[in-house]
Formats: sequence, C-alpha cells, structure tokens
Amino acid sequence: MARFSANPQVHGHSLRVLVWLVAFCWAAPTGQLAFGQQRVETEGSSPKISALFRQAQLFLQVGKRQESLETLQKVLVLDPKSAEACIKMGLVYELNGQKDEAVRQYERSIELQPDAPQTLPSYHKTGDYYFKLGQYEKALPYFEKTVAKTSFATSIHKRAKAQILNCRFALESVKNPLIFNSLPLQKPFNEFASQAFPVLTADNETIFFTQNSGNENIFYSTRADTVWRQPASISDTINTPQNEGTCSISADGRTLVFAACSRPDSRGGCDLYIVGKTGSTWGVPQNMGDAVNSYDWDSQPALSADGRTLYFSSERTGGLGKADIWVSKMLLNGQWGKPTNLGKTVNTAGEDKSPFIHANGQTLFFATDGLVGMGGLDLFYTENLSDTAWSKPVNLGYPINTQEDQVSLFISADCQKGYYALDQHNNPQLRQEAFLDKKSPMKVLLCSFDLPDEIKAKCHQTNYLKGTVYDAKTNQKIGADIELIDLKTNQTKALMSADAQTGAYLTVLNNGAKYALYVNKPGYFFKSLSFDYSQKNNTNGVLLDIALTPLQKNSRDVLSNLFFDSGQFSINEDSKTELEKLAKFLKTNALLRVEISGHTDDVGNERENLALSQKRAKTVVAYLLQLGIDPARMVASGYGKTRPLVVNATEESRRQNRRIEWRIL
Repeated sequence: MARFSANPQVHGHSLRVLVWLVAFCWAAPTGQLAFGQQRVETEGSSPKISALFRQAQLFLQVGKRQESLETLQKVLVLDPKSAEACIKMGLVYELNGQKDEAVRQYERSIELQPDAPQTLPSYHKTGDYYFKLGQYEKALPYFEKTVAKTSFATSIHKRAKAQILNCRFALESVKNPLIFNSLPLQKPFNEFASQAFPVLTADNETIFFTQNSGNENIFYSTRADTVWRQPASISDTINTPQNEGTCSISADGRTLVFAACSRPDSRGGCDLYIVGKTGSTWGVPQNMGDAVNSYDWDSQPALSADGRTLYFSSERTGGLGKADIWVSKMLLNGQWGKPTNLGKTVNTAGEDKSPFIHANGQTLFFATDGLVGMGGLDLFYTENLSDTAWSKPVNLGYPINTQEDQVSLFISADCQKGYYALDQHNNPQLRQEAFLDKKSPMKVLLCSFDLPDEIKAKCHQTNYLKGTVYDAKTNQKIGADIELIDLKTNQTKALMSADAQTGAYLTVLNNGAKYALYVNKPGYFFKSLSFDYSQKNNTNGVLLDIALTPLQKNSRDVLSNLFFDSGQFSINEDSKTELEKLAKFLKTNALLRVEISGHTDDVGNERENLALSQKRAKTVVAYLLQLGIDPARMVASGYGKTRPLVVNATEESRRQNRRIEWRIL
C-alpha cells in the first residue's frame, strides 16, 4: 500500500535526519567520530590522513560529494583499516541515495573493526537497511549487537530494542501469513498517473478516490449492476487548480470531508473542508473552522456512517507524538465540537495516521509506526469500548502489512472487501502485469482484496437500509429527519436526513442488534419502523420506501416499536423509546387529540382477544399520562381481531395484525 499525497499532506523526516547526522558526524574534530553522546579518538591518525579528512569534509560542505568520496578513498589507500573512512563514505553514499553502496561501506567498517566504538553506527544503520528490505533475519543480529554495545539510557539503544521486537514479530508473521490476494481494479479505473485513498458508500454503489495527474483532484464512479461507469470529477465547486487530497464520505454519499492545503481561508498548512449534496448537486465546500482545524497540519479525514463523527490525523500541539488521531462530534445545533485526542491506547510517540472508521461505528483502522510491526507504517485496528475507551490495537498481519508504508485502507460495510492503493514500482507482482506505465515514475494503483477470514471474524458486519421518503397522499418525494435508535440501550446510533429533492436516504444496521427507525417531518405523522437483527449474521441490504401520512383527521399509523409478551399487556422495556417519541410528538403538536387502539390476530378466544387489546391500549395511555400528556387528549380503544391490516394467513401476517395504532380525532 502506498503513501500517496501532496507534500503538505504527508510528511517525511528521514532526509532531514540524515543531513543532520552527516553534519554531526563530520563536525567532530579530525580523527574523531561523534555518535549519540560518545566521541571516540581514532588511534594512529597521521597528519596526512587528518588533512584528507578535513579536505573531504570541505568538499561535502560545498556539495562536491563525488570529490569527498574520492578523498576518503585516498584515506583507505593510506590506511586500509580505517573504519572511520568507511563510515563517512557510507554517510555520503546515503546522501546520494546510493543505499546499497552505503551499507557495503558500513559492513566493511564492521569487518575492519567489529569491536571499535566508532563502528557502532554501522551496526544500527546496516540493521535498518535490511529491515527496510524486509530481510528480518539479516537485520536482527545487527540490532542485537547495537543493544549489546550501548547503554540502556541512550536513544540508539532504545531504537535498536524496538527494532528487535519488530524483527521478531515480522519473522513470526511471515511464518503465518494471511490468505491474501490483492488485484488492481480493472478498467475504467487506474487510468491516471496515480490514484489513491478509495472510499465507498455503504451500498458499494459509488466509489470516490483522489487522482493525481500533476494536480490532485477528487473523482468518483457509480455502478449499474456490476458495471462501473467512467470516473469523473466530483464537482467544479470542489475540485480547483489547487490540490484536493484525501476524502471521506458518509454512508449515503451525501456528505464529503476532504483535505486541502494552502488555500486563502486555511488556518494551517492543510485544513479539512466539508460539503453536502442535494439531489445531484454538490454545494460549496466550507472550511470546518477553528472548532476542527488548527494552525498545524490537519488531514486524512474519516467520517462515520451518519456523517456526524469525524476522525482525522493532526500534528497540532497537545498530542502524544508527531501526528495523532483526533475525533470531533457534531453537536445537536449542527456545529462541530472541539476535537479530542484518542489517547494513549491508540496514539503513540510516532506517526499515527490514515484513520478509517468502519460503517459499523465500532472498528477503527489506522496506520502507525509507533507500535510493533513489519516496518514503517503498519495497519492496525481497534474497537470502540465507550466514548473515551478503545481496545488494544491489533496488527492486521502479513502480507497486508510489509516493510513498506501501509496507508489508504478502506473496508466495505459488509466486511467482504478491502480497498487500498499500491505503488506498483515497489511491488514485484504488479511490475509483471501490464499496468506499469514506464513514462510515469509514480504510478499508484487502486487495488482490492477479499477480506481474510481472520479479519472478517473481527469485523462487525452491517446491513444497509435505503430507499426514498414520500408523501402517502401525493406520492411526492420529500425530505425528512431520520433517527436510528438501539432498542437495547435506548441510544441514538445515527442521525441523518432524506434528500430534500429526491427523498433518498441510506443508513446502516449492525448485525446483532434491534433497532427502531424514526422518520420525522413537520405536518406528518412520525413513522416508526422496527428492524430486528439480533439473531442475524448476513450482509443483505434492504430496500424500503417510506410513506409519511399528513396530519389530517382520521389519519392513522402503526406504532411499530411497541412490544408485549405473549398474552400480556404490561409495557416491555424495549417499548419505552417508542412511547417517549410519541409523547414528544404530542407535546410538539399540542392541539391534537388521538385514539390509541389495540388489535390482535385471529388466534385464540375472541372475547379474550378483545379484552387483551383494550388492556394494552389503556396501558399505553397510562404510560403517556406519566410522560405528561393531558388525559383529555387521548382515548383508549380495543378492537381485538375485527380490524386486521392483512389477511391472517401466515405467522408474519398475524404478527402485523398484533399491533397498537394511533389515530387523529
């Protein structure tokens, strides 16, 4: 998987560190090598050798690296056992980007003087070299030697110990690989010089990604049956001559957050912007403001399914490392709350980036180099335990993670597919394919893979529910507010709206839970729907159009989330959410009078059914009284089996007939 973005959006420190290290080593007096807190004299340095060292240093200072190397070669002619000359040559080769030759010099210095203090950097740098190649068996002894030769309090000792843990983890992971086979997305995708950061809607019907053909823009494609349409620019109001980088989309594809850098209204180098869509038209992006953005780097957003919780990576002050993952939640007034740091369980002293919150709202995937892994940025996942607590992150394993940086991961809502970007120039398998564009040195491809069983087992699957909201009298498509509530906890799991022009909506339902869905619009009955997935474990989407009934005399609707035990009339605990919603509706519409009516199926004694339906209606009215509704506004009636909704032919039809209705008087 590839690190892909404009320079302001993804940072690298290795070159700056190397330049500093070269300057630090060369700054030592002639015949000395400085590293860490040590400065060691080189025995037997002649005046001529000392002069050559000074001359090599001067060449390096004015950018004449080849002349510096040639001068150091002269040192080796005079003193073939000069480990210091080999080390300094290695540093110059590193500056030239000649890593193979650099390591050859470091290994040569170890061969010449394996126990000399001045060869200490060679052990660690050689270990790093093999580690970055994924040659963990070769790297491990170099790190072990570094640890043995350094004080436990030094930074090099600590880094080497961490790399030992990484090597051992990597070696074990390679022995136990996941079943993993990634393939580039076929045409019409991967037609640009580079493309990355793919995200999909919950129904897997629309994909968004960032393409780079000299300028980063956001593109999208929709699917008809199994055929993807040609990717197109998302909107002229979003894409500009500047760079529009990583983006995230809500489950319904109508709220987009993306990163953009150095805009006139930017707070810092890179800020987050939000934009919504009505019908087929995207609005004008808005900077998310001081509530979310800082004067530092803010990027790599990840929206929750309902678009009301935002995770992102930031280098702002107050973090735990170089870049941390933060979260902001939308307040009831529609404003975004102050971001909070995810804390020490997730964030590290290193780089914590590329968050992705799964549609289930519980599983967070992210990239970090601060935890034990295969090298560079590895992908991990963690589970949300509460508002402030997360489970211990788990490495996704090999070969999803390798010695290369891994970012840009997206897992489909149904937990079947993973999507990411892969640099084909660093991947032997892709180099053998026909995808390699030799004219472009930066070809990055969108790829997908079947989720390995080990990860699928940890991924809480979701079902998508989508359709349109319309007026039951006119059939006109209408917008409406939609709330999804977990009946077991009485907690709101999602807040969203149907499109004001098309009436379209989409939400996700996690397997293993019971939900109430409430659809509200002024001037209409609120609609309550029930979805019981507590015993289900599938990924089938549900298509459901919702009719809202205007508030008119004798209009009626069913209270779908009232539950009674068989033969009983006491209020079930799962029913309280429904009654609280009804009470709120009646308080908002203070002039309405309603009939609460009970109904049964045709099973059992007719007289007993009639009595049971009356008792249930009276129980509902009594509960509404406790919630503050004037008794003069309510009438309780029982009709038994006399007014069925459908013919009592099956258990499902009988279930529909066992109900509580409310009617405007």
